Amino acid sequence: MTLDHWEAYYRGGALVSCPTGPEPNYSKEVRDAWTRFFARLSNGARILDIGCGNGPVALIATETATELSRTFEIDAVDLAEIDPPAHVPNGKSMFSGIRFQSGINTEALPFDAASFDAVSGQYIIEYTNIQQTMAEVFRVLRPGAESQFILHHTESIVVCNARESLRHADLAIKEVKIIRLFRRYCDKASESVHKAENARRELFKAGARLEQIASGSENPLFLNYIIESVSTLFQHQNKMSSGQMLQTTDHLERELKNWIRRLSDLVSGARSAADLHDIVSFTEKLGFDDVDTALQMQDGDNLVGWRLKMCKPPSA
Repeated sequence: MTLDHWEAYYRGGALVSCPTGPEPNYSKEVRDAWTRFFARLSNGARILDIGCGNGPVALIATETATELSRTFEIDAVDLAEIDPPAHVPNGKSMFSGIRFQSGINTEALPFDAASFDAVSGQYIIEYTNIQQTMAEVFRVLRPGAESQFILHHTESIVVCNARESLRHADLAIKEVKIIRLFRRYCDKASESVHKAENARRELFKAGARLEQIASGSENPLFLNYIIESVSTLFQHQNKMSSGQMLQTTDHLERELKNWIRRLSDLVSGARSAADLHDIVSFTEKLGFDDVDTALQMQDGDNLVGWRLKMCKPPSA
């Protein structure tokens, strides 16, 4: 399994990969779900946050502890290569006290049994072998400890937007071929004014088509990014050598491919009601008690995922 498309995203410094609002971290009802979970923990509790990415959930845990005049011991792990203190703005100060570890497989956690008072994770277990991951969560939790996860829902606004972005990507790159047309224009511009003009018209026609589609979309993020990026390249072409132009276009194409791979991962990981029923059945067979599920909403009526919570029995 390659993770370079996620690692490139995390190096960009974004806290979350699926924002639920304009704020840099999870907010409103999603944040409240995590605040309530962490507020139940005693002073000195040890927390494991799995699939942490750039640490948004771990950060909510530290902020909750501060608000309650408590301290938590937090380990935040991810299979990808991450370094939130270095990559997130003000990260060194923001993540003070959180131990981040890269290359950690949630299906084989390198921690002793019964060593954590809580395990958390948002948009992570659905990307893993859930049975192996939940078995590991059960193993590392102390008796009486709880875990909470938020998973992608097949019909959430996040997943629906991802599907639309994938359709837009297919349209822009494979059907309209906007990047190929831009490369063709650059090639022709180096040959003759006449050839460049014909290529320019084709490029502008393709751009106009994408703009029209974007104007009628509720989620034109991917199309707007491609249109703006190609437009910027076109405007700056005279300031770059052909080699620089080629390098910049290659970089844009890599960014788009990474974005598409992340969106594809998200859609593939989303879970239906039937899927969640199977997950609940398995966690109960493992020995978890008080397994609870709920729709995770945001801004009142926007579905953003499933919330799954469970407890390891005190006698386990």
